[in-house]
This record gives sequence, structure tokens and C-alpha cells, in this order.
Amino acid sequence: IALLEIGDLTSNQKEHARKLKNSLEMLNRQVEFTRMYQEIGTEPPRWQSLTELVAKAVSNVELGNIKMIGPDSDLEIRADPMLEKVVYNLIENVVRHAEGAGMITVSVHEGAAETMVAFQDDGSGIDDLDRQHIFERGYGKHTGFGLFMSREILHMTDLEIRENGQPGGGARFEIMVPNGNAR
Repeated sequence: IALLEIGDLTSNQKEHARKLKNSLEMLNRQVEFTRMYQEIGTEPPRWQSLTELVAKAVSNVELGNIKMIGPDSDLEIRADPMLEKVVYNLIENVVRHAEGAGMITVSVHEGAAETMVAFQDDGSGIDDLDRQHIFERGYGKHTGFGLFMSREILHMTDLEIRENGQPGGGARFEIMVPNGNAR
């Protein structure tokens, strides 16, 4: 809002303009969230390359000094087309929130009934209190929609997400993919 730059406003007027600007930004985030949320499940699931999803996300995030490792598999995942947004969100969250992170590792672990895709960083981790709430709508340090939305997108095709890192030892987001949705 240009009003914040006008020099002849009183400090009270500037404070009101700042609050208005913050309210407008929050409203914009709410509208964007609603738009994205209504898109979940509107297109049929499709096979998507994990390697391509990570490469696309990395090309849209400024990693700075953070090194990207993996994925270590040519896994394809059958999921909602918005899986791309989940991968982007997980990588962007490291840049935004993982204090001291220097590396993100994406790995694949095949099991008898499901395949786990892990996004691990070496940052500060998530404390136990936050871990209980990070997938709730509105919870978080930014908009509070990213991890909530990620969980909803994954749920559309029976994929699950959990955080299984250690405070002080980095965050570890694990996406559980039923074997019928992994190849």
C-alpha cells in the first residue's frame, strides 16, 4: 500500500495503513487457498515421476546454500496432479523454516505393502509440540495452509504424510504410497 510511503501521515494513520495492508495480504492468501483447495480431486490421478517433480520444484525455489540430494530412485507415483505442489511445499519449507539446513535428501524405501518417499533435511527440526499440529489448517509460521493442503492432496489417492524427524536433528517428512500407486 502506497500510503505507508507518504511522509505526511501521522503515526496513527501509518499504523492503520499497515494493519490494512496485512489484512489485504491475509485475504489474498485465503482466496488463493480456497482456489487451490477446490482444485483437489478435479482431475483423475496420473503417474508422475518423482525425479521430475523434484527437479521442477528445485527450479522454482531459491535453495541458496542448501544442497539437494536425490531422489535415489526412478519411482513413479500415481496421485492427484497437484502432487507437484506437495513436493514444492516440502522443499520450500526447508528453505523457509529449517534453520541451519545445508542439505535436503529425497530417498525411496520400498516395503511389502507400501513405498515410503522421505524428504529429510539437516536443519533444526520440528519440536514435539509443533509436530502434533503441523498438518492442521492455519497452523504454522507462514500461512498455515501448506502442510494442511499437502495432506489433503495426498489423501485424495490414499497417500499419507507424516513428520518423523528429531528436534535438533532435522525434519523428515515421509509420504506413504500404497504399492498400487507406486512403480
